[in-house]
Amino acid sequence: MLRVEKLKLNSPKVSIEKIEVGSSDVVKIEGASGSGKSSLMLALMGLKKFECEVFSFEGRPVSHLNPEKDDMAFISQFHINSDDTLKEYIQTIFSYKKNKSKSYTPWMLEELHKQDFLERAVNTLSGGEKQLVALSILEALSPKLVLIDEVFSSMDSDTEKDVWRVMEDWFRKRAVLYTAHHSVSLDNIKSKTIEL
Repeated sequence: MLRVEKLKLNSPKVSIEKIEVGSSDVVKIEGASGSGKSSLMLALMGLKKFECEVFSFEGRPVSHLNPEKDDMAFISQFHINSDDTLKEYIQTIFSYKKNKSKSYTPWMLEELHKQDFLERAVNTLSGGEKQLVALSILEALSPKLVLIDEVFSSMDSDTEKDVWRVMEDWFRKRAVLYTAHHSVSLDNIKSKTIEL
């Protein structure tokens, strides 16, 4: 699925021998604050300069991951922002050419009794609520590879447990690379850890 070898970042200084994520692997990037976890994720997305000897996705060489072309998605710790209602925001995402064959149903929001979010402006949602929404959109897009940077960081522990209850099986069926400052539900199914 994803293979990166001898990756180097200069700011901050990060050096990784190998990142390998198979089709059902759940891999955690671990390290102290400021160690470069988020910078590494941004580099993999082509949003930060880096060097490496090998970078391949689904067996083909690429310069970085691209959600417009590759069957993957990235959720950043920097939250979604829009003045649109959530319903309008979601309609925009699913109008993109790549997503036109997919559809969004708010089952996850309904399961968690949050369907009223759909009528609210995105910018009125809290950080944890935006992370919940991002996960519900991610579930509908259903990519093969998911990169997640601090996805549970703004959620209270009860919300995280509720999200995990409805999404655990979904996470088990795809490749996941994630970062977290503290112990999170994804740790329950991780297959390996990369230390920074």
